[in-house]
Amino acid sequence: MIYIVPSRGRPHAVTELIAAWEETRTVATLHVAVDDNDPTRHEYRAILRSAPAWVRWTLVAGGGDGMTAALNYCARLDAEHEDIIGFMGDAHRPRTLAWDAMIAQSWDGGGRVVYGNDLIHGPNLPTAVALDARIIQRLGFMAPPAQKHLFLDNFWKTLGERLGALRYLPQCVIEHMHPIAGKAEWDEGYIRVNAGGLYETDRAAYAHYIQTGRLAADIERIGDLSGV
Repeated sequence: MIYIVPSRGRPHAVTELIAAWEETRTVATLHVAVDDNDPTRHEYRAILRSAPAWVRWTLVAGGGDGMTAALNYCARLDAEHEDIIGFMGDAHRPRTLAWDAMIAQSWDGGGRVVYGNDLIHGPNLPTAVALDARIIQRLGFMAPPAQKHLFLDNFWKTLGERLGALRYLPQCVIEHMHPIAGKAEWDEGYIRVNAGGLYETDRAAYAHYIQTGRLAADIERIGDLSGV
């Protein structure tokens, strides 16, 4: 099991995230994706080079207009050797001891798109999620490439529902420290990706993905995931 965390301009957040993982993880690997044009990439390097052995990181070419490209790049790499591919943002903080083992064990219960409680949206949205690696292998992506940053959690929830493989773990707390809930400041990064233009562009891209039958076709491509 590996969780990908795209991060830009927030090396301090990755330091905090690693500390939260230190207190709670048991089996998962943390994979931090940093844009190679990020002005703070050298700070990330310093942090990640001295990180625990269960932390890996990748410099991803380009970036700056959202996290989807970096997430998909790392997900394709990780899906070659991992069974469970997760995503969380650099603003997520696992709070439940052995949260990762709880998610891994949920596979035995038929879950293939699994998420915990972010203390903001709860069951309504998987703002942090774990997918069966076969989904990524068959689609070639973890999130629809036309969506740069937003409405990815809507996609993951709809995907799990359509596959009949969605599982929510309310006792598994992965808190989302987002400014929308007053848990963080609206820094430049949050403002950039939540700006009206990007919001509308990604909303329209997600609607187009559904309305044109692409989602239905991708569900068919994934096929049956009931086997272990």
